[in-house]
Amino acid sequence: MEGGPAAQCPTAAFRAPHGMLDYDPKDEALLIRRLITELDLTKMAAGVPCLPAYVLAMCIRRADDVNDARRMQSLLNASIAAIKDVTQGRRELALSSFWLANCCRLLQCLKQRPGSAPPELAALCEALYAQLCANADAALQPMVGSTSASWRSGCASSSCSTAGPWRPCSPSSRRRSCCSSARRAPRTPRPSIVKLLTLYSPVDEFEERVSVAFIRTVQAKLKDRDDPNQLLMDSKRTFPLLIPYNPTPVPLDSIRVPSYLNLDFLIPL
Repeated sequence: MEGGPAAQCPTAAFRAPHGMLDYDPKDEALLIRRLITELDLTKMAAGVPCLPAYVLAMCIRRADDVNDARRMQSLLNASIAAIKDVTQGRRELALSSFWLANCCRLLQCLKQRPGSAPPELAALCEALYAQLCANADAALQPMVGSTSASWRSGCASSSCSTAGPWRPCSPSSRRRSCCSSARRAPRTPRPSIVKLLTLYSPVDEFEERVSVAFIRTVQAKLKDRDDPNQLLMDSKRTFPLLIPYNPTPVPLDSIRVPSYLNLDFLIPL
């Protein structure tokens, strides 16, 4: 970024004397602390989406406007380091998704100026995306496991007699229950139902394993269903992160820094 001709000669559109925030470089640490490190996410819902990204973009824009490449790079590096610190090792979906959205928006804002986007910021977006996927998977696994256990339990005992807790279900009642459950699960793909029956383990000594003949009977009853030929969703599967260029929909000169951020040392230009 520093020293290149594009960095030294911004376009007129990016240099427009609006939508910039000036500050004393000595206040950089204070800016990072209040905008990133100590930011209260609960206050962000009522404001402009991705407000921290816009504030940083407006500060970087001012540094670029006065050809201060050192200040611009210093602020960008400090911002990336602070975001890494507040998100590393944290498993909250709201936190990782918030900073992923802000980093992507900052990346888009910086693409509106000449020169290539900072690779460090693009790498941070990829890391936050991977963290978000991992956090989502960790949150989904207990729900997936409990749903599977509930389905198996219902297949084995939903038609049991309620006369007493110690009366075992008869094989025929369990078969009727499983067939009925299969018919009542229109959103469960056929291969998934078959796989669950194949993997089913008896819950007590009175229960027999699901026979091959019974599984074939279920398959026959489901053969006319039109559903995707896939097994249970693979929650470990992720897709590459693609960030197409998307100019900011918010005019920077319309953004006002709210008082609750305690950034009164920033000077709007």
